[in-house]
Amino acid sequence: GCIAGPGAVSEEDPFLRRNRVIQHHRQSQAKLAGENTLDLSRVKVNLERRYKSRAVPLPVPDEAAIKAILARTGKLVPEDELNCGACGYGSCREKAIAVYQGLAEIEMCMPFMRAQAESFSDIITRSSPNAIIIVNDSLRIININPAAEKMFRCEAARIIGRHLSRLIDPAHFQSVLAKRGVIRTVVAYPQYDLVTDQSIFYVEKQNVVVGFFIDITEEQKRHEEIKQLKMTTAARAQEVIQKQMQVAQEIASLLGETTAETKVLLSKLVHLMQEEN
Repeated sequence: GCIAGPGAVSEEDPFLRRNRVIQHHRQSQAKLAGENTLDLSRVKVNLERRYKSRAVPLPVPDEAAIKAILARTGKLVPEDELNCGACGYGSCREKAIAVYQGLAEIEMCMPFMRAQAESFSDIITRSSPNAIIIVNDSLRIININPAAEKMFRCEAARIIGRHLSRLIDPAHFQSVLAKRGVIRTVVAYPQYDLVTDQSIFYVEKQNVVVGFFIDITEEQKRHEEIKQLKMTTAARAQEVIQKQMQVAQEIASLLGETTAETKVLLSKLVHLMQEEN
């Protein structure tokens, strides 16, 4: 930096500048060697100093909190903890504790961020309006998108790493995992006031099960309302038909009686006219 550091502009030869620095150093050393040093043994100076601890106590997370933070960066088992030190901490657990204490961020994990940056699927997952839940072969949640957080009223930080049964009935996921197939069905979740059209499938390469959930609650309500309206309309139509049939029968009965009386009177009139002739 003394010879040709950043921003240093000089037309002098760099070897000349280097030699000037060396000469300055030698002169300084010679000057210091010729000066008398101060004998501190004859000077009575109180160098004592007292210090008071001003350390701020930090919260200490329990094992469950540490595992939850590690799960957010894809570290579900000890083998996932690389302890690479790229985040500045000695181990993944130390970094997780720092995150809990507010001294670090989840995104400070370089391997995790690289995997996230290289995965376009993560962008799609986070921006999708439909809920997406991914579980491993033990049915533990390894990823959940914001739409699923809103739909199932949970937080990713608290639910990732937990068993799927803590959130919803895992029966369909178990079936897909066992058969390595696909299930498309409509499921109602009364506890969330929710009806979903869901597709669940197995991903062999990652050995995970993925579930897509489409909220059809409003459509289902409208369908039920239309169904109820149709049933009510059909019942009213049946009542109208019954009334019309009853009226028709009464009219027919009256017409029949009137016709019979008219026939009798006309017959008598004809008979009288014939007698007069």
